[in-house]
Amino acid sequence: WTLWIIADIITIPLYAYRGLGMLSLQYLIFTILAIQGYIEWKKTLNNNLQTA
Repeated sequence: WTLWIIADIITIPLYAYRGLGMLSLQYLIFTILAIQGYIEWKKTLNNNLQTA
């Protein structure tokens, strides 16, 4: 998750700089989804560790 988020954060301004605004917006949405996925994954991991 972490690498995916970092890659998206790097990609967003690169696409915006090249004038590809819609693609930049798409990667912004991907970043938001990846952050949400990371948060849910951490919650699940913590719950599993507490019940073990």
